[in-house]
Amino acid sequence: MLSSVKTLAIKMELDFDDTIPGLLSSFPCLETLDILKEESSDEYDSDSDIWDEKNSLSCLDHLKTVTMKGFSGDQSDVELLKYLVVCGKALWRITLLCSESITEKFVEIQRRELCIEKRASSDLELVFLSDTESNSHLWAWNEFHDSSLDSMMES
Repeated sequence: MLSSVKTLAIKMELDFDDTIPGLLSSFPCLETLDILKEESSDEYDSDSDIWDEKNSLSCLDHLKTVTMKGFSGDQSDVELLKYLVVCGKALWRITLLCSESITEKFVEIQRRELCIEKRASSDLELVFLSDTESNSHLWAWNEFHDSSLDSMMES
């Protein structure tokens, strides 16, 4: 367990195994989660229960912001984000950098799919940006690291 890590950036396929829950459970004090979604070749398993609300992860008590680049509204995106919306007690912003064009209808559908009315945090804000609008807000994935680890190495 890495309790000093507050920011985590991951680049991965959103598969329906327990990779992401296992990864998140390793960071109990996580406050910021940035996801660069890669296209998955696997089909969604509708019987999957990895995002069962009863199995809330301890990091969800601290997680404040989530950003997902490559959001398309497919089942893998929705299941992960719905879980975070419903269980994220401290969550105040989810930013979705969409690969599709954003219309009012798209936003309405996604808000319904993500069960925003069942959110655990009354302060939660859901922000939709298109990839073309968001270029100035993107982070450099190869530059992300936990600076608290640097100070530990110097000691």
